[in-house]
This record gives sequence, C-alpha cells and structure tokens, in this order.
Amino acid sequence: MPNYCPKCGTQNRSGARFCVGCGQAFASTSVPSISHVMPTKPPTPTGGQVSPVNQMMSPVNSASVQQQIRSPLSGFNVVSINNISGPVTITKPQLSLADVRNQIDEWVAKQDKHWSSELTGEELTKHLGLVYAAHWILTGAASGNWSASIGVDRTIRIRCSKCSGRGTYRDKDLWGDMTDFTCYKCGGKGYDKSTETDWHSQSGVARGVVDQRIIENVANDTEIRCGRRDLKSSEHQLTKPYADDVFAFALESFDQKVGLAKAKEAVLAALESDASSVASGLGRVRNMRVGHVNIEHLDARTWLYPIYAGKYEYEGSFHLVEVDGMTGKMHIEVPKSIRSKRTTQ
Repeated sequence: MPNYCPKCGTQNRSGARFCVGCGQAFASTSVPSISHVMPTKPPTPTGGQVSPVNQMMSPVNSASVQQQIRSPLSGFNVVSINNISGPVTITKPQLSLADVRNQIDEWVAKQDKHWSSELTGEELTKHLGLVYAAHWILTGAASGNWSASIGVDRTIRIRCSKCSGRGTYRDKDLWGDMTDFTCYKCGGKGYDKSTETDWHSQSGVARGVVDQRIIENVANDTEIRCGRRDLKSSEHQLTKPYADDVFAFALESFDQKVGLAKAKEAVLAALESDASSVASGLGRVRNMRVGHVNIEHLDARTWLYPIYAGKYEYEGSFHLVEVDGMTGKMHIEVPKSIRSKRTTQ
C-alpha cells in the first residue's frame, strides 16, 4: 500500500521510514531520506513499442564499500552511508520536495519559445530524489619551534661611482673647454646610499589551528553543479545503524583515517604559515625550519549536505537536474537541441 506523508502529502513506497519529499520520519528517527535518485525510462503504454521498465535503485550492501548503486545512465551513482567510518553528522533540508517542484515549475514558466512544451515541471522532477553530498569537517592544532636566518637591512654610505667621492667631475663644456661640473649622481656630496643586509640566526615558537575546516569528500567523477553550499547550516549527529534508505553521492573515501590525514596536513600547513608570519615580522627570512612539533585535538568527521538530484529524458538523452536542499540554487541541464535553437534563431 502507498504510504502518504501526513506533513506534505508526498506518496512514499510501502514500508518507507522517511518521506522523500520533506524528510518527515515515519519511524523513531528524524533523519531525512531518499527512496531513489536515478531516473529510468517509463514503460510504454499498451500498443506502443517495448521500452525498458522502471528500475528502482536498491540499497547498497554495507559489507562492501566497492558495491555502489550505479544508474544505467553514465556519471551518476550513490552509495549507502553505512560504509562510512567515524562520526557522521547530517543536515536536514530546508526545502521539501514539494518546494523544489514549485521552484522548478516557476523556472519552466519563464523559459523562452524554444523550450519544449513536453518538458513540464512535472516531467523534470518526476525522478527527483534526496541525496547527500559528503564533506570532511577537520579540526586540530599543532605547536612547534621554528628557526631561521633573519636578515635586517641597513643603509650605508658608499663613495659615488661617478665623481669618485670628489663631488665634481671634469668634462667639456659647450665650447669644448674642460670644466669642473657638480656631480649629478650624488648632488655634489661625493657619496651615495646603498642597502646592506645583516644576517643572524633567530628562533621562536609557532602554533597552527584548524577549526572545523570543511572540504568536499566526493568522488572525482561526481560533479555537483548547483552552486556553492551553505557551509553554516546546522547539523546533528547520527548514530549507527544508519537508515537503509539514506544515500550519498559516491565518496572519495569512506575511511576516517583519510580524513585524519587531511586534518594533520592542514594543521601542519597552518603551523608553518604562523612560523613564517612571525619570522617575516622580524626581517627577511631564509632557511626556515620548524621542529619539535606537537599535534593535538586532531579530528575528522563526515558531514552530509542535502541535494535533490535526478535526470529527465528528452530526445533519447538524459539531462541532469540538481537543487540545493538548503539554498534552493539550481542546475537544470538544457538539452542540446534547445540550446542550438537559442543561438541560431
């Protein structure tokens, strides 16, 4: 039996624990969910040519990180979040699926004469589902001692190279007679100014801090095109076992050790930057070294950010639709034939 959400009225699959439209929990959890993300070709009505049947994506087996849910379309896959090691936090979407559909309806209504009447808001959104983009949130601190050669510039007097310190030089005048002229280089003073650098060894302490730095943890072949995410969105902690119907774009890495390595790299870079900044305030710097490094409070957790994603079919090809679940920023791929008409007509 269909399961209708009491909050937004969206029809969900039988047995679903969460609403695909607004994230409303049907069980004892508040984690937003998706039922499917990838579009498939609809069955042809009776009497038409045979076409592929609808294909719903099934959850990933958490026993294998390599087992991914792959769309029959190229370049779009999702994975179960149960494969992620380490702490996981999630952000509930600000927009419901109904909100997103209304937004796309408004976008379609504003299109020009070249936009196909077949591509209604309903057509563009009928395969849209909620999926999450994973990020690392990195924290840590490092302290250490630095040493370097510090150069301090000072101004010195040197003998003028034009007049050899006399303040005048001899040369022919307009009539060809030898005459003493005031030196134009030193102004008759007989000396010039130059800079000399005194080098000495210097040392000090430095500290580098990384406070919840956010970097994307999405596989290289997955491009998220719906604009910059709201990195200040609130989040809450998930506890295992995670819901089976919550999915994320394919991750670059599921292993928390990778995130911790990135956190370490970030705090060491911050430490070196602080050492260079302190030393630069003392003069010119060369041969900078940082040693006796102590790293503490290192942490990396996964943060899941909501995005509505799917594809629609037009003229035998599939086209990407993505909407940021927090900001509402959209990416709707326009079919090539329509783009061509817009540039030639």
